[in-house]
Amino acid sequence: MKRIVIAISLFIVILASCITETIFLNNIVNNFIEIVETTIDKVEDEDIDSAIENSEKAAIDWESNELLLANFIDHSRLQNINEYFISMKIDLLNDKKEDFFLDSAIIISQLNHLRNTEFPLIENIF
Repeated sequence: MKRIVIAISLFIVILASCITETIFLNNIVNNFIEIVETTIDKVEDEDIDSAIENSEKAAIDWESNELLLANFIDHSRLQNINEYFISMKIDLLNDKKEDFFLDSAIIISQLNHLRNTEFPLIENIF
């Protein structure tokens, strides 16, 4: 009986940690997509200085969150997103709007892909 209680307790702890990780990742992804979309809006409105500040803040925030995410997500995927955040800022500083829009679209796509592949679905398990 003692082993059954221990097994059920471990199952509940693992299930709770998986749910917490999914909610945490979803919140982070939504937050960064919102930041990127806000930056895109600022570039479209020709507010480049504010867009540069936004992209710089996004890059710094991503690096701080990357340390937490690295505990349960592949480092190379996170580093790839980080490189695009840095590239987004450099594109704005060099007045390369086309490259900025491309990099921001890639970031949004990769963030959505990150969320979708980490969500526990049958397709992601097998």
